[in-house]
Amino acid sequence: MRVSMEAMWEIDNQVREHVIDHLLGQATLEKFEEWFVGATWDAESELVGAIELLFAEKSNLSDEEICKQLMDAVKTIQVGTTSSFQTGTANATVEYPSLVLVDGNPTITKNLEFSDS
Repeated sequence: MRVSMEAMWEIDNQVREHVIDHLLGQATLEKFEEWFVGATWDAESELVGAIELLFAEKSNLSDEEICKQLMDAVKTIQVGTTSSFQTGTANATVEYPSLVLVDGNPTITKNLEFSDS
């Protein structure tokens, strides 16, 4: 089932809040995972996918590695999608895929690609 972009932003925000609670010691990893599984069972986002993969691999990771990967997952926020347009004979794809928070300062990643089709 596909959910609206607004609903996806809401679940991603809730996931970030719960990850931060865990990283601050306000919730155990087990409590976070229990909440996460129930709250995101039908959600599709990069953040949810990254955390699902982390939980699938957690038996091979130390607590420190899990915390680092959770921190890395929540510091990137997807803010756009790929747009394609044609000018003259060149096709161009512009991507605004993410907003990355580094030391509290946002960095917007932007890619521009051209193809000869």
